[in-house]
Amino acid sequence: MLSIKKGVSNKVVVTVTQNKSGNTPVFYLFSFQHIVSKEIITFYMKNTLVTNDRYDEYTFDEVSETGVPVNPLEGDVKFTYPGQYYYSVYEMPSKSLNKGIARQKLEEGRAYVYKNEETIFFNPYISSDENNSNYVYLQ
Repeated sequence: MLSIKKGVSNKVVVTVTQNKSGNTPVFYLFSFQHIVSKEIITFYMKNTLVTNDRYDEYTFDEVSETGVPVNPLEGDVKFTYPGQYYYSVYEMPSKSLNKGIARQKLEEGRAYVYKNEETIFFNPYISSDENNSNYVYLQ
């Protein structure tokens, strides 16, 4: 599950490069659909890790303030609603927001968008033995 914090720059890790078709240059379109409202948000993220074939790190800026320009082609996006989203990543031949021209869907899953002021729902327990540490999460 991707974790996205509103109002800040976010980093997500996905597995798309190893699943792309061929060696041609591609773009990866990210599409998020809110589970309750069905609002769809599509945009491109900035790739921050280019030397790894196993996974990809991407960054984007979530702009929750009104009046701040949003540019989905350059990694600026606004999630209207907090909560859970379905997400998909598409392999695109060019930078377009039209999912109809996608070569294929590379990954799908869920994402959770939350506000800065939300409290954490668990308290991590960190063992005193860091070489063999265990984490227990309680609500």
